[in-house]
Amino acid sequence: MKKAYFIVNPKSGHKNYLQVKNTIDRYLKNVGSGSVVRIWEEKDQLDSLISEAKSGNFEVVFAVGGDGTVHCVGKHFIGTDICLGIIPNGSGDGIARHFHIPKDTKKALELLEKGHIQRIDTGLLNDIPFIGFMGTGIDAKVAYMFSNLSHRGFVPYVKLALSEYFKKRTERYVITIEGKDSFEIQPQILSVANTSQFGNGAYFSPGSSALDGTLQLCKLDLVSSLKLPVAIYRIFNATCHKLDEYGRWDFREVWIERSGEDYGHVDGEAVRTGKKFCVKVQTKSLNLLVPRLGLSI
Repeated sequence: MKKAYFIVNPKSGHKNYLQVKNTIDRYLKNVGSGSVVRIWEEKDQLDSLISEAKSGNFEVVFAVGGDGTVHCVGKHFIGTDICLGIIPNGSGDGIARHFHIPKDTKKALELLEKGHIQRIDTGLLNDIPFIGFMGTGIDAKVAYMFSNLSHRGFVPYVKLALSEYFKKRTERYVITIEGKDSFEIQPQILSVANTSQFGNGAYFSPGSSALDGTLQLCKLDLVSSLKLPVAIYRIFNATCHKLDEYGRWDFREVWIERSGEDYGHVDGEAVRTGKKFCVKVQTKSLNLLVPRLGLSI
């Protein structure tokens, strides 16, 4: 039984954090592991929680929340030997879904005894690390607006995404992959994938792996209103790569110069990219606790 430290975000998902915490407490009481559970109550409290986790000889540090929580906690353990665990309790849980980490809290906790530690790749936007996705365009704007909602979940996210889609905005980008010849694109969505999906079963880079030493640059041009139902179906059916408006490139390092505002996101957390930015892979940089079977590779 691994000794674990849990950081519970009370603002994640449907704010049922006390129910989730009680499940964790009951599980730990039964197994007697010497683990610790902390609630991340204030934004500026995280640094002290991370410091306590790093100094306490814990084998696994759990992020209890959604992709944003996984990002905020997990980035501190990139390049270390400490393992990141995930108790999914967010709106989309794309990272947990990619690695087949159970949504059920008790089953996710059982990875402490039955799980496998996998060294995975991460990404780096300028000097900002990410685990699943970074992006610009619609997904970045939606991430910014979604973070300010009092009521979060799948339906509010879809409403925001559709409202941005119907504004029909695109942006010009100059792309330079691996320092080779540049090319220009003008999509509505531009994302970099380390894992396969945004969350809630919405796949934007089907087949992406966090184990292969590469990232994927994914774009979706403006889709006509008539074709939108087909596009949505294909995104949720993991076949978006069959859309004419879709494109994807594998890379280890890419430079991107953009024409519009510099809104971006990393794992759903709003950031500013700058007008010209670099994204690159950090190979085998993070230990992640995952199920022994069903790895997305």
